[in-house]
Amino acid sequence: MTTTGMKGYWFGRPGVWSTDICRIALAVVYLLMNLRNDLGSAEQIRAAYPVANYEPDGILMLLGPVMPSDHLIDAMILLSRIFPWLLLFGFFSRTSLWLTLITHLFLRTLIESFSTNWSHGFNVVFLAHLGFLFAPVGQVLSADSLIRRWRGDLGTPMRNGWWAVLLGQWNVALMFFSAFYWKALYNDKPPFSWAHWENMRNHLFSRYEWTGDPVPSHLEAVIASPLLCGLLGAANLIFQCLPFLSLFFVHRPKLRLLFGLAFIVEEIGLTVVMGLADLHWLPLIAFFVDWDHFLKRSADRGTLPETRTGLKMGYALGLIGLYLLFSLNVFGVTIGKNVFDLRAYPFSEFNMYSARLRDPEGEVFGMEGTTFTIEAPTLSSSARSDLEKKLKRRFYAAHSMGQQELLGTLDQARMMANDSSWTGLPAGVVQTISIHKALFLFRTDTAHLAIGQQGLLARWDARSGSCLNWSSVMSQDEREARIRIEPGCGAFPVSQITGFHRHGAEQVLDHRIIGTDAYVDAAVLNDYRYLLITLQDPSDGSKMQLMMRTDDR
Repeated sequence: MTTTGMKGYWFGRPGVWSTDICRIALAVVYLLMNLRNDLGSAEQIRAAYPVANYEPDGILMLLGPVMPSDHLIDAMILLSRIFPWLLLFGFFSRTSLWLTLITHLFLRTLIESFSTNWSHGFNVVFLAHLGFLFAPVGQVLSADSLIRRWRGDLGTPMRNGWWAVLLGQWNVALMFFSAFYWKALYNDKPPFSWAHWENMRNHLFSRYEWTGDPVPSHLEAVIASPLLCGLLGAANLIFQCLPFLSLFFVHRPKLRLLFGLAFIVEEIGLTVVMGLADLHWLPLIAFFVDWDHFLKRSADRGTLPETRTGLKMGYALGLIGLYLLFSLNVFGVTIGKNVFDLRAYPFSEFNMYSARLRDPEGEVFGMEGTTFTIEAPTLSSSARSDLEKKLKRRFYAAHSMGQQELLGTLDQARMMANDSSWTGLPAGVVQTISIHKALFLFRTDTAHLAIGQQGLLARWDARSGSCLNWSSVMSQDEREARIRIEPGCGAFPVSQITGFHRHGAEQVLDHRIIGTDAYVDAAVLNDYRYLLITLQDPSDGSKMQLMMRTDDR
């Protein structure tokens, strides 16, 4: 594209009305976020999240490794409720544009700093806002414009914000295109094989039963039908790709809007099919609409000539480039670190639900997950089961945590399980909480997931406190692999080691013991994906099992 073409792309259309309508749309998004968020106060945040797991992401890294003070958090919460209203009505529009982003980004980054991987429910809002951050807002449809009119300032030409509107559109479209890229073109699978009916069905299981939620009744017929699952997978790829095409039709407002509407269809689909109700995204469709064209409005006083076009295009292309470096995992390929390693919130790969969840050889597919068990003698079995499911839904990724994060999660689970306002049960009834790593089997001959092998990761006991179980495989030489067992909830000798494949087939492996470590034949070990290690107390015969992957070396 020539320089003239680039200028025509970024500055070639009037955008005064589009700029301020997008300002209003952003304000509505933040007001909706405030309605659905869990940020009532610093005290509530400390009660709801494992503070011991705090590791700052994004802008919070500037404040050091310690969690911000309660006074700062509470101040940010208060300001985050004020500035979206100022932005909506256009009071101090440019200042409100900046401070709305800063306060909300601070608070959401705080929440994501408690987990290894973060939720993607708010990234696209912040990324669209970053593209729009230097827009000349407040020129129309604002209290600022009324104040200027009251002062008699009627002759000053307006500034065109088209480039900022377009950059916001780029960032929304790229989020969906990144998801398309990871599903259709990357992530260790043949192109477009993600849409295979069995893979789509397994992703529905991973969204619901794997995380502890029941499958919605309206999806039961879809899960039972290979045809419907295949169509659903194909539709998901199509509607995630279409918003990106809108970027090539910026001078064709109807086509631009048509392709942009795929973003609305996709988000409604995510709500209905996946239960990911991020409906606060919907006002972002404003960035795909040429409002000046459809409203047939031009600036009342004309527009000023474009200035600093090089800086504006540099910011736009730089932000898009940075976005792509993260979202397409260029950093991961070149320097071996992804966005989670770099803690680069709100930038992300957007590769959620993009894995291949089917065995290409037709075997039963298995995937690691988390299960909880509790001991509460005074509760009925149904009440215990309900509480176990609630804990699983809240901490369904505990199986992938490191030791310190797992301890923090266990402590948070203990507090929540004994919080009557959260459980609806009498306080103090839970005596023991156990977290297990489990193998979930995605079988095609059943309508639900099956739980295969599982092993204890951590346990809290009202009498003895918290403990962890841990094991790791360390290769000694080409012939033998050493399995190191760290003393944990039960420092018992290893009595049996079972190797099993992802699809559940298993075999007891020969081993020898030196101290607390076990040694197995390395060639045999390489034939299996997981190990189930049984520890047995020689005094009373009680047993405990650990589950681990053979590639955890």
